[in-house]
Amino acid sequence: MTSFLGGVSRTLNLSYLKALPMGTTIHIHSRVIQHGRTMALIRGEMTSTDGRTVYVTAEHHKVGVPPRRRGSETEKVADERGGGSREKEAKL
Repeated sequence: MTSFLGGVSRTLNLSYLKALPMGTTIHIHSRVIQHGRTMALIRGEMTSTDGRTVYVTAEHHKVGVPPRRRGSETEKVADERGGGSREKEAKL
């Protein structure tokens, strides 16, 4: 299964159905509806502990993106004189 830790959200929809009183204990249920090589669909609900009251529903479409290295990366840039190449520091 593809790791989506480096991914981004394509869409994130939340529907607030009922006010949640302060201090209320809740359960959060989520399930992967579908996943492919680069995309996944996750649905979830925030409910009371007995499951009778639904406070929030959620739908999340996520796209997996390979993580980038932090800090500087070196990229090769063609030498303007036509001979060889030189390296250039790029901050990402």
